[in-house]
Amino acid sequence: DEDLERAMMEATAARLREAGYRHYEISNYAKPGRESLHNVNYWLDGPYVGLGCGAAGHRRGVRTQNEDRLASYLERVERGELPIRHSERLRGKEKLGETLLLGLRLIDGVLPTEAARAAFGPALARLARRGLVESGEGRRLRLTREGVFLANQAFQEFVPPFQEVRP
Repeated sequence: DEDLERAMMEATAARLREAGYRHYEISNYAKPGRESLHNVNYWLDGPYVGLGCGAAGHRRGVRTQNEDRLASYLERVERGELPIRHSERLRGKEKLGETLLLGLRLIDGVLPTEAARAAFGPALARLARRGLVESGEGRRLRLTREGVFLANQAFQEFVPPFQEVRP
């Protein structure tokens, strides 16, 4: 039940705040200064190395996914190859959208570039009208309280296929 789920999330958030935890990312709370550096780096589109079966990495703008079966992983390593099963480099509107989506996972939000604002202006306006995003300090874009609960509805605006015009 969505209403019960929301009530439970709100009660949990209140208890965590009372205990001194800060809501810093959609699905994470931490005591100040104890936030997950890995998660924050990920949401800020930073680099990370993926080691092992099925591990994901992101370096120099390229995302990779290693082989997820041990036998395949080991065969590639034994042949002197990188055990990468899939890699991609997003460009253009796809990359701008990903940067917005990732940054919006942080409660403090993201500072969109002018290119991102131009590419997603109509989508951002729709989301603002629906009460899911707002501009904060220094033109940072962030999810509203309602937007945190309905984040996937906001995020779908930033992934292909892009819908340029909606009724």
